[in-house]
Amino acid sequence: MKQRTGVVFLGIVFVVIGGVILAGNTAGIPVARLWPLFILALAIWFSIIAFTVEGSRGILMPATILTVLAAYFLWLNFTSWTNAAWTWPIYIAAPGVGLLVMSFFTREKTFIPALILIGIAGACYGFFIARSHIAVPAVLIGLGVLILIQAFMPKRVKD
Repeated sequence: MKQRTGVVFLGIVFVVIGGVILAGNTAGIPVARLWPLFILALAIWFSIIAFTVEGSRGILMPATILTVLAAYFLWLNFTSWTNAAWTWPIYIAAPGVGLLVMSFFTREKTFIPALILIGIAGACYGFFIARSHIAVPAVLIGLGVLILIQAFMPKRVKD
């Protein structure tokens, strides 16, 4: 039944996305702006597999990357793709966020690599937002909070 649940959910996701696209077309929102929803549907399907099929938590990595990028592409579609000129570090941050999610749901030791990638992306954003006296300290505070969360999380007992 678990494997059928994933397929049923994927079917529901496609019906909902189709309905959203149909509603968008009738409301005057062109379907070309909604294409990232298909990436998001794939990410949701991967997430369901990760939590319903035993031993498949590793698929959380691509699920998270696809979720981050789908949200980013939707944002670009509804703002302007010229924003990609200064928001490109998201391509470095997305795998970092994927590793961070993996560190919380698996026994893999991916927390430090996650912080490294997110930190590099944050530093790149910091260079672009150097005019702001808030961006760099905010990234440092965020990284510090993530480190503290990891430090106080209960240690996993090895089987």
